[in-house]
Amino acid sequence: MFKDKVYKVSSTARVEQMEKELSVQLAALRSEIEQSGIPLSGAPSTSFSSVPVPKDASYFRREREQLLKRFLQVSQGLPACSQAEVMQRELESCLNLEYTSESLPLLLHQTQVLYLVREYEDAVQRAHRLAASREMLLSGRGSPITVVTREDVTVYLSWLVCHLHSLKTIHSFLRITQLSESESKT
Repeated sequence: MFKDKVYKVSSTARVEQMEKELSVQLAALRSEIEQSGIPLSGAPSTSFSSVPVPKDASYFRREREQLLKRFLQVSQGLPACSQAEVMQRELESCLNLEYTSESLPLLLHQTQVLYLVREYEDAVQRAHRLAASREMLLSGRGSPITVVTREDVTVYLSWLVCHLHSLKTIHSFLRITQLSESESKT
């Protein structure tokens, strides 16, 4: 724990001299801002401003003191351990089988979940791009094709071909049923 009695912040003459120089520079800056007529963000006035009020040298001294106190705090040391114990634990972990009949299903499930999550994230990103493209098309702002990637078009075309191919059998069946109905009526 840090003790204020052990270490004094800004106790050297050089640091005290630099603090005095900082105070002079800050006072000059404050008077220059006030003379220019710019309202300060912390000053009482009717208008608001983004120009911050220059801080005092004491503010920076307190900030430095807090920082030094934080740096002087040391966490507790690690407990001593025997090298032989570490080597024994490593040997035992090497002797254990990594893949067993109990762990294999969980490992396979984990790789499947990772694959599904990656596919889902890809689909979400693709959906966002296509939605942005649709918005651009409907609003007439910009070229909608700039948002769509070549892979998006490839995925859509492969889906369309598969979809149309799957409908081919159904359409053939419907045609046959329509023909059989028309023949039965005549």
